[in-house]
Amino acid sequence: MMHQNSQTSFVFINSSDPTLPNQVINDNTSPFFKPPFPPLINPRDLISLSEGRTPARAPNAFIIYRKLFIQNTKDEGYTLPMTVISTMASKSWEQEPDIVKIEYKRIAKEAFDYYCEICPKQKQHGKREKWNICEFYFKF
Repeated sequence: MMHQNSQTSFVFINSSDPTLPNQVINDNTSPFFKPPFPPLINPRDLISLSEGRTPARAPNAFIIYRKLFIQNTKDEGYTLPMTVISTMASKSWEQEPDIVKIEYKRIAKEAFDYYCEICPKQKQHGKREKWNICEFYFKF
């Protein structure tokens, strides 16, 4: 008989605010935070522009979802470790219906298109084009 090593993590959220109840979250608990739907985010705001720097690549649908998930928990008054909140966001994402995921993918595509607009790809040269080729002419 084989036994699998399984671990269950628990997070206790101790709230000193009477409007926010104390809670225990484990791996089997369904997430109690959900970002609003439809998401209220401008895809252009997802690309950070710093002067003199190329912006980081555009985020994918889950990263956008996690960003809004984190914002939602903060708005609710909770401050959780990133390891905990990322796990919660992942479980929440898995439970979302396709219509929600499709919307986040649309936003990610718009962010990617904007990124491509402001940072067009440079034509990549093959190895030969990078070499300095010198030609010598001899008179005989």
